[in-house]
Amino acid sequence: MMRPTFLLITAILSFAFGAMMFFVPNFTAGFLAIAATPQTISVLRGMGGLIIGSGAINYFLRHQLQTDIVKSLLITNIVTHLLGLSADVWGIAEGVLKIAKMAPVEITHLFVASGSIIYLLRLSNNQK
Repeated sequence: MMRPTFLLITAILSFAFGAMMFFVPNFTAGFLAIAATPQTISVLRGMGGLIIGSGAINYFLRHQLQTDIVKSLLITNIVTHLLGLSADVWGIAEGVLKIAKMAPVEITHLFVASGSIIYLLRLSNNQK
């Protein structure tokens, strides 16, 4: 898969999850099997806005050719999705999240993080 295609898929996944969290947080809470309290709804909306922003940067930079910019984007994806994966695993370990409900989120984190690592390594190898 070409890097622009990978970044487009990453953007679409981010927009889908982010929009769901931002626009229909009650549905998202139910989907994730967490209580839909006003506090949870507020946090889900905030997270949704940030995830939409992450999708936007992947979308707008998908055709970027400047190596430093592409590296920064890929490293940001790696950090963001490894931290997201860690937070979700932490929640599962504490018993507040259910692994079966979180599976689509974890698959997305792994797809974006591992893909970004692969493209970052390819970029670094091409510079040698």
